[in-house]
Amino acid sequence: MLSIMSLACQEVSGNELARQKGDSLEERRRQIFGLYVEQMFQRKGTTPLGFPKEKVIGWLSWLARKMREHSQSVFLVEGLQPSWLGTRAQRAAYGTVLALSLAPIFGLIFGLIGGPIGGLFFGLIVPVGVGLGCWSKSPLQNGVASGSIAGLIFGLILGLSGELRSGLSDKLIGGLLFTLTFGVIGGLGIGSLNHVTLVETIDWKWNQFWKGTIPGSVFGLILGLSGGLISSGALRIELSWLINSLIFGLTGGLVSGLIGGVTGRAKAGKVSPNQGIKLSRKNSLAVFVVTWLIFGPIFGLIGVIGGLGSGRGLIFGLIVGLLFGLIFALIGGLNRGGSAVMKHYVLRLILWLRGSTPFNSVEFLDHCAKLILLKKVGGGYIFIHRMLLDYFAELTPEKRSDETAKITQPA
Repeated sequence: MLSIMSLACQEVSGNELARQKGDSLEERRRQIFGLYVEQMFQRKGTTPLGFPKEKVIGWLSWLARKMREHSQSVFLVEGLQPSWLGTRAQRAAYGTVLALSLAPIFGLIFGLIGGPIGGLFFGLIVPVGVGLGCWSKSPLQNGVASGSIAGLIFGLILGLSGELRSGLSDKLIGGLLFTLTFGVIGGLGIGSLNHVTLVETIDWKWNQFWKGTIPGSVFGLILGLSGGLISSGALRIELSWLINSLIFGLTGGLVSGLIGGVTGRAKAGKVSPNQGIKLSRKNSLAVFVVTWLIFGPIFGLIGVIGGLGSGRGLIFGLIVGLLFGLIFALIGGLNRGGSAVMKHYVLRLILWLRGSTPFNSVEFLDHCAKLILLKKVGGGYIFIHRMLLDYFAELTPEKRSDETAKITQPA
């Protein structure tokens, strides 16, 4: 505190200090911090064009308020959470943008399977199901909600188009198939939109692998039987699809076990800003590649058997099988860090558009550290004094104008 006072009063005359004397301890303290902030901005070479003083003070005020609301003394860029969004409209915008970011990914995959119309159709259903259904803390509830919403939309579109009356049983089974797929994407892949869970380090645990294998096998059997019934064109089961169902069941169990066995946790002692997001992105890519290399050939084999059994050909079955392997690889990658990276950057985009934070948060925080308003601690940042955090947290736009007028007023 003595250091702050000495820096604040370096170029201030005794008459000005006497004139600014407040009636209370809190007011005098606020005046000292106001002088200190002003002196830090007047230091040579510390005011780049991208960070004007008024905007820096506004961004720091928002940051200080949010840190105080969430009882945080150290701010980590990767620690941003959707709870930092101030209004319901901002949370709705965050969920919408995040859900729509999935449209190109799954639209391309389903487009390769079912053509441009299929890609557009399912590329839009996935975001709607995720955006409306993934707000719970429970992956199971998210999966049921997002899958049910997507399945309902699927059924309504078929009903309105008249397709439901033609081949009712096939369409119902198809709806069940896609409902289950969307449920897995929402529940396991994206998780809760209300929380960003980083995957900074990954470990393998056999007990979690076996816990995920049984429900995954059941899901795989249902998926395989549904696909067999759809492919056969009626409610009959062929031998090739019984074999495929068994393979689907085993594969589904392995996929579910793999996702469950690869456990993620936070890394202690991070040394660079936003390191948690960088590690999550790296781990997500690793899980995606490994999952596709393992299960892509398995689903390709299933597609070959199904393609030959249905008369659609070897190449068609192989392509469809590899694409289904890609879907499960994407789910694994999203589940182990990918969705956290997407949520983080969408969250920062909404905060930037709202004007709460700058576009380049790390560069801004480093600039504030050069101003001796913040201090770097490992991969995070702290205000140099708890009272300085409180000073910024209590600065409203009106108070900022009053403080500036007091400091710049001639003696």
